[in-house]
Amino acid sequence: DKRIKSWADYKSASDEEINKLSEYIELHPVTLEDLKAKEEVTRVKYEEFDNYTLVVFSSLTKAKKDTTEQSIIYFLISNNFLITVHKGDNEIIEHLKNNQRKLKYLLSKGVDYIFHYIIDKEVDQFYPIAERLEKDVEIADRKILIEHDDKELDTLFDKKSINNELKDLIIPTARIISQILKPTNNHIRDEVKIYFRDVYDNIVNISESL
Repeated sequence: DKRIKSWADYKSASDEEINKLSEYIELHPVTLEDLKAKEEVTRVKYEEFDNYTLVVFSSLTKAKKDTTEQSIIYFLISNNFLITVHKGDNEIIEHLKNNQRKLKYLLSKGVDYIFHYIIDKEVDQFYPIAERLEKDVEIADRKILIEHDDKELDTLFDKKSINNELKDLIIPTARIISQILKPTNNHIRDEVKIYFRDVYDNIVNISESL
């Protein structure tokens, strides 16, 4: 395939930039509305259009005392282009952009490989948070049962809140990956879908852990 392949990343894009982008790609009005949303209220979603597929992904950035921090990434993928739109910095995207060797390699294989790379790394971010959560709960349990430290009940409630937020995020994420895996013309080749099966398996493992 000799056609030019490209990845464009928009950080905190203005309405003017989104409108200009739409002139080249003919974005659906619903997609335009999502991209221009001032608040990150858009739920994760997967939508196929004639000339691109839209994936709205919720990135897990960190877990605080009793809640998590999340941010939305919009992926627009076609046979020869990938567009990512997000507010503020995204460490995984920035790291890939700065790794010219890795970026050149992935781009030579196809934009769907870049799409997989980012999603795969995003899902990996669940692991350390889920592991830390499990350890914190074990410590709190031990203090309550052995040391009779009732103050740790508050800790358990905090961890339960985080656990619930993670489950609320991992379930729709699994749904998106399962849609990517379906045999449909969503601009993601079968050779890349094989790797998305591993991502789905990781999500299942995380979900069981939670």
